[in-house]
Amino acid sequence: MSEIKKIKKSYDHVLVGYNLSSLTYAYRLHQKGESYCIIDSSYVSIQHMKTLPSLENPVYSRVPFTGVNEEQKPSTTLDDLLGKKQILEGTPLTFDKGAFKSFLGFGDTKINEIDAISGYCATQNLQFDEQPEQIWQTFANTVEEHVFLDQEVTGIDFSESEITQLTLNGKSSLSGKQFVFFSYFPFLFETIGSQAKSMASKVAKVSWWSSVSLIVHHIEEPETFELNQVYLLKGSKEQPCVGLFSRINGELISRWESFLPTELTPDSETTGTILKEIKKQIKRAFHGSSDKKSLEHILVHKSTYADFSKSSVESGKVGKFSNLQVCSPLFSGFTGWYSEALAGWELPIAQKDQENTLDSSIKVAAPSAP
Repeated sequence: MSEIKKIKKSYDHVLVGYNLSSLTYAYRLHQKGESYCIIDSSYVSIQHMKTLPSLENPVYSRVPFTGVNEEQKPSTTLDDLLGKKQILEGTPLTFDKGAFKSFLGFGDTKINEIDAISGYCATQNLQFDEQPEQIWQTFANTVEEHVFLDQEVTGIDFSESEITQLTLNGKSSLSGKQFVFFSYFPFLFETIGSQAKSMASKVAKVSWWSSVSLIVHHIEEPETFELNQVYLLKGSKEQPCVGLFSRINGELISRWESFLPTELTPDSETTGTILKEIKKQIKRAFHGSSDKKSLEHILVHKSTYADFSKSSVESGKVGKFSNLQVCSPLFSGFTGWYSEALAGWELPIAQKDQENTLDSSIKVAAPSAP
C-alpha cells in the first residue's frame, strides 16, 4: 500500500476494525463487486503481521493455534480455499521438574488469565496447507485499495433505527448504508447504549484481556521441541504463557503469548514484568534458546480476549438498528486464526446474502517479500 489513497465520504459497506475477520468479510464483498472500506487506526496496522528483518516475509504475530470445537461448524468453501485440513491430537505440554509433561489442568491454582488461556488447551488442533500468513496475504492483497489504516473512529452518529455516520480522527465524517464492527466493541456499545440497552449492558459486564506477544526467530534450534505442538509454561509467579514452534521459509519461529487485563495495557512496568516471565520460562524449558542465539520481537495486542460465554451476545444484527452488525469469534467462545476467518466468512452480507461462491481461478498466494 505504497500509494497515497484518499478515503471517500461514503460507502455501501463500512467495516470497522482491521483483522482477519474483517479481511475475510471484505474479500467476500470484493467478490460480489460491492462498495466497501476497512478503517482502523495506524497503530493496529503493524500488530497482526510483523515484518522480521531476519526473514523475507511478514509473520502472523499471535500463536497460530486453532483448537477443534464440536460446536463450531466449518465452512466447506472457506476450507477449500485453505487447502487440505488435518486434525492433530494431543494435549498441551508443560515443563515441570526438568521434563516435559502433558498439561492436565490448573487444578486448585487460581489463575486470573485462565479463560484467555483455556482456548489453547484443546486436545485437538486444526492444521491446513495454508497458514495464517498465506491466507492473510491473499485477502489483504485483494482488498488493499479499500483499506485505510489512519482512520480511528472517535464518534458515532445514530438515530433510533440506524447508524448515520462515523467521525474519524475527531474531525472528518464517513457515511454508509451498512456498518459492521469487527472491533471497538466497548466504545461502540458505550456510545449506542441508549438504543441497544440489553446488549450494551452485557458487553459492559465483560472483562477484556490484552496479550503480550513474543516472536522468537531461533538462529540456533533448541535441543528438544515439537513443531505445531502447543506448550503451556508456568513458573512460580503463576503467570502462564502459551507458545508454538513453526517453520517459515525453512526457519524456526516460535510465538508466545501471555495475558493481562486490558486496563493495565498502558502500564509499561506490568507488560515488562510479563515479558520477562515469558522469556524466563522459555529459557528454562528450552535450554538451547539463549538470548544470543535468537532474534526477538515484542508486540502488545490490546483487547484480544473477552469471555462472552454467559452473555448471549452473538455476531450479527445489533438491537433495533437496521444497518449495524458486529462480528467476532469471541461472541461464540472461539479463539484462533481460523475462527477469526470463519466469523467473517459466515456473517450475512446485509439483507441480500446469498450462498457463498468462489471464483475457481482465485488461489491462495504465497506471501510476497515486504
